[in-house]
Amino acid sequence: MNKTNEDLVTFECVGLGYTLEEATKLMHQEVMLKKDLNKPQTIQNTGLVSGILHVNEEIELVVQLYENLAQFTKAEFESKLTVITDD
Repeated sequence: MNKTNEDLVTFECVGLGYTLEEATKLMHQEVMLKKDLNKPQTIQNTGLVSGILHVNEEIELVVQLYENLAQFTKAEFESKLTVITDD
């Protein structure tokens, strides 16, 4: 049996985000938008981690913000939000 390029398999790195343990530790933590850290804390610039999703082989956090719900990968969460409570 001859091997051809079609027989070769490639792998992509997926799942480099949160582990389930890391994500569950962030549940119910209050967060604030990093762009607003120099402003007083208000209901409009803070949110609450309210859920966990498993999408495309990666765990994402659901954050309830004043006007909407948003989901964040680990990279997005760390670049846009900061935890302001720590239980």
